[in-house]
Amino acid sequence: MINLKLFLELKLCFLITVLCSSHITSSVSDTFFINCGSPTNVTVNNRTFVSDNNLVQGISVGTTDSNSGDESALFQTARVFSDESSTYRFPIEKHGWFLIRLYFLPLVSASQDLTTARFSVSAQNFTLIREYKPSTTSVVKEYSLNIANDNLSLEFRRQAGSIAFINALEVFRLPEDLIPEDAKLIGTQKDLKLRSHAMETVSRVNMGNLSVSRDQDKLWRQWDSDSAYKAQFGTPVMNLEAVNFSAGGITDDIAPLYVYGTATRLNSDLDPNTNANLTWTFKIEPGFDYFVRFHFCNIIVDPFGFKRQIRFDIFVNSEKVRSVDMTEVLNGTFGAPFFVDAVMRKARSREGFLNLSIGLVMDVSSYPVSFINGFEILKLSNDKQSLDAFDAGFHDGSSRNKSSNTRIGLIAGLSATLCVALVFGVVVFWWCVRKRRRRNRQMQTVHSRGDDHQIKNNEKPVVCGRPVIDPSLPREKVNLIEWAMKLVKKGKLEDIIDPFLEGKVKLEEVKKYCEITEKCLSQNGIERPTMGDLLWNLEFMLQVQAKDEKAAMVDDQPEASIVGSTVQFSVNGVGDIAGVSMSKVFAQMVREETR
Repeated sequence: MINLKLFLELKLCFLITVLCSSHITSSVSDTFFINCGSPTNVTVNNRTFVSDNNLVQGISVGTTDSNSGDESALFQTARVFSDESSTYRFPIEKHGWFLIRLYFLPLVSASQDLTTARFSVSAQNFTLIREYKPSTTSVVKEYSLNIANDNLSLEFRRQAGSIAFINALEVFRLPEDLIPEDAKLIGTQKDLKLRSHAMETVSRVNMGNLSVSRDQDKLWRQWDSDSAYKAQFGTPVMNLEAVNFSAGGITDDIAPLYVYGTATRLNSDLDPNTNANLTWTFKIEPGFDYFVRFHFCNIIVDPFGFKRQIRFDIFVNSEKVRSVDMTEVLNGTFGAPFFVDAVMRKARSREGFLNLSIGLVMDVSSYPVSFINGFEILKLSNDKQSLDAFDAGFHDGSSRNKSSNTRIGLIAGLSATLCVALVFGVVVFWWCVRKRRRRNRQMQTVHSRGDDHQIKNNEKPVVCGRPVIDPSLPREKVNLIEWAMKLVKKGKLEDIIDPFLEGKVKLEEVKKYCEITEKCLSQNGIERPTMGDLLWNLEFMLQVQAKDEKAAMVDDQPEASIVGSTVQFSVNGVGDIAGVSMSKVFAQMVREETR
């Protein structure tokens, strides 16, 4: 019986190899497209996915009612593996970087319910997915691996008592110049070798409010529109005719025409002294390094008829990656595309969020210009050769670990509460001082508290003159933070504004402040922002309030959000404020305001 099972497994591997080597319809070598579980071939985006119906041992499941979007033809069938391990082996003619796409949609038929599947997927000793529980909607996962062998092995290993499946898959060699040998480590002078890592695509975003479909990309990559992450002060630009790949010394393998021919630029036309960052925030899995690529191409036509200075800084999680001066890049050639690569180390991405920012350089000419055409985020495998969060230590542990985490969470939560209260008081103190200075420039001394009589006779104040813990109040109001958060969830923001600030502060800004506070109070440490991100967003609110007071803002501009896309005002171009004292940071904020 054992010998028979071994024989069948060897036969399966042999037949899959035959499939891959004898049924390739593309003229490009090392290119494999397979429509798993289907009796016929199917063409999608000028690619022919061949059937494996008569060549693979395994169950075929099909459906005609699939809600899977534009690539629905690839999700109509699936190959189901009931053996403990099943492997696809692809013969490789030329070594190098290969892209792997896996298509998943758990079909339900009279004989199989793929929603119950639990399995892992690995390639060349790298774990791509561990203990995968498929989503009820279609999913396309994309990976890049450097192959130095004559075969690429893709293994599906089911959990005990479960099954594994795949709807379709792609394997093809990438252009040699697409992925560099190494990339700069942010915050250091070192580079990271990339060939020893596997990569998983996290996001590809195209600017200019335009998505790029797979049939518009030579490598069939999907580029999402930035409309879901629209930045305040961000203006879309399109100028496809301006793109000159030969001047940039790159090809459209790096990114297609529609990426370099569209951009989102900072709208500085309303204020010649605009000083703002365009920022996009992505949720990531902590515990991994991330490879980030920024795409740029100057396609902006100057509406004023004179040369405007285009200089800006690139930031990742408030850390400066590089300064860009368009007069120096490619000799200032108009329409020449280029890109900037960097790697964010896991120790610096532990918060679970990745902020990508384009910030203006101080002391530039009037009506400054900054822009970006697109960016890519790829997760790098860890030292366990895994791309799954399970292998990064972010999974359920024993009850002992949970108890320890609970104690740590309580201590961290208390510390966060005190930290928020401290920052809250300092920010509002500075805010009140600034507003009173404006009303009376002749005053030599400014008091930080409001009218004591008014505060004592009003039971609503939270911002000024109220202790964090007041046992004399009713039980629900004893803890300032808990009481404020309850009111926020009930939508009663007006009940937590000090009378001194009523009518002077927008409820939207109060709501934004409460969102930041709620993140600081999170029980999960990785969800709490760093002190740098905290001060960065607090300064943003103060700057917006100052801009409102100068009556220079447009009412219909979209609001910036903490998660998604924001505009964050730079602190004199400083990206990393770690290690800077609170007094120095707020002193810098005051200096910025007085300019």
